[in-house]
Amino acid sequence: MQNNEVNIWESVSDLMTGMMMVFLFISLAFMLEMTMITENFYSVKSQIVADLTEEFPPHELEAMHADIDPKDGTISFTADGTSLFGTDERQPSMEYLNILNNFFPRYINILSQEKYQGQIAEIRIEGHASVEPTENPNDQETYFYNMSVSQDRARNVLIHVMSMPIYQDKVHQDWLKKYITANGYSFSKSSGDAQKDRRVDFRVMLHTEETLEKVHNELSYTGQ
Repeated sequence: MQNNEVNIWESVSDLMTGMMMVFLFISLAFMLEMTMITENFYSVKSQIVADLTEEFPPHELEAMHADIDPKDGTISFTADGTSLFGTDERQPSMEYLNILNNFFPRYINILSQEKYQGQIAEIRIEGHASVEPTENPNDQETYFYNMSVSQDRARNVLIHVMSMPIYQDKVHQDWLKKYITANGYSFSKSSGDAQKDRRVDFRVMLHTEETLEKVHNELSYTGQ
């Protein structure tokens, strides 16, 4: 009887050891895959930043009232002393439309290069709105109103760039519809400067970035 009990525990012990080894190999494979995904993400993002920086040198960015985030290549258009969007205005100013006419084709030429095929998941046109001195940022109605403003700004910029004559053929239209979206953020990403918050950003999302966000969200959820 005692020998049988010993054999049973030895079998259980062997089974647990085997399961631990399986879990260990799965964990190592997962860590290796995530390392490769992360390295690819930073490599592609760095290349996009380099390409954008070369195409749009500092003096041009200043003239366009824009800047490039060195971390991820997001291009932000801010008022910076001029009205690209007036207070509560949803339509881009004529100055901003002229800037977009110069900027957007060059921007798309970079992102549509063959080396980025299969890497880019989405190109986001992100609209933002400001909290004016007369508004209460803690008021829900104010937030939703500014959400409407920011969404309209992003959508109107999208309408303008997709209406450019050079993009009216089916190939370009299909490409733009596949990748470009318009999103509004109200004042949730406020810089604290009302004038600069009346802005639109252009952000590139990679497939690897979506994967990393999904894993991060899943890990955060299981950790709750």
